[in-house]
Amino acid sequence: ECAKCSNREYSSNGYCFIGKCPSGQFADSGGTCYPCTTTNTYIYAPLECSRCPNREMTSNSYCILKDGCSSGQFRDGYGYCQSCTTTSAVSTSAEQCAKCNGTRIMNGNNCVLKTNCSSGQFGGNYGSCQSCTTTSAIYASAEECAKCNGTRIMNGNNCVLANCDGFRNTSGTCYSCSTTGTYISATSSECSKCSNRERTSNGYCILKDGCSSGQFRDGYGYCQSCTTSSGIYASAEQCAKCNGTRIMDGNNCVLANCDGFRNTSGTCYSCSTTGTYISAAPSECLKCDNREYTPADYCILKDGCPSGQFRDSYGYCQSCTTSSGYSTTAYQCSKCNGTRIMDGNNCVRS
Repeated sequence: ECAKCSNREYSSNGYCFIGKCPSGQFADSGGTCYPCTTTNTYIYAPLECSRCPNREMTSNSYCILKDGCSSGQFRDGYGYCQSCTTTSAVSTSAEQCAKCNGTRIMNGNNCVLKTNCSSGQFGGNYGSCQSCTTTSAIYASAEECAKCNGTRIMNGNNCVLANCDGFRNTSGTCYSCSTTGTYISATSSECSKCSNRERTSNGYCILKDGCSSGQFRDGYGYCQSCTTSSGIYASAEQCAKCNGTRIMDGNNCVLANCDGFRNTSGTCYSCSTTGTYISAAPSECLKCDNREYTPADYCILKDGCPSGQFRDSYGYCQSCTTSSGYSTTAYQCSKCNGTRIMDGNNCVRS
């Protein structure tokens, strides 16, 4: 449809705009015309930036001025002036980065500090010198990484050890197979390099053993007690360490015998618990005669509020005289002795 009008252009974000701005102007993706000399930032103009010879389009399709920053500065990918000495990695064009006269270099779409490090070191993209032997994955340029003479290689935008005696996390950091760290994400192929580790369904590489007797390891690497009432995210192999006192419920390791009811994560609660916002399946909630299932999918105590109050769907006690409507059950609303009535799932003033 947009092509039916010779004076209009179709933008990448779905606008059909009059793209014929006057000479010396350009249009953003929404059709607004700007003078080529504007100092405005964040002008997204993937189609018309080339109309202005004094401007350039960055990798993120913003149309920025080529010049105009002070000496010792360059323009970032959104049009702001940045200092050549900033330690930050700044998204911009190679032309802008070159304004720093060799003190900064491009790494991908980012302009980073070029460091002068000692032998056996390389420069990270945030301006610090790093040892060639560090096990960490360091955000750096290929030029800096090459200073380690083959002992490090590029893994995406990170400079990592070429030889890892253990396994790598998803950023390329090298860990020994015996590390006790938690929240270490790794691919299946990396985690499987260590026979004493397993990869959980959420992508973490954890030790199989090492917890005390009566404990198991959760899906993030922490040791948990076999007697905890909480449902714990863990693998079946870890859950089995509790010798039948816990079972798997979906991806959670829960108590095999629950003297009460379970919430949706498998945590076991006593029927008398006064907690709020306890979500549970109707079948679980109804295991307790003193509880009821609410329209908001929470399991609340039927009684226990002072006289002249009722319990809302989340478990809080509310005054029968409040002017507000509250989601709850008909049984709870009836505690107000006719001063309140049900309106759908809400208990309101009569």
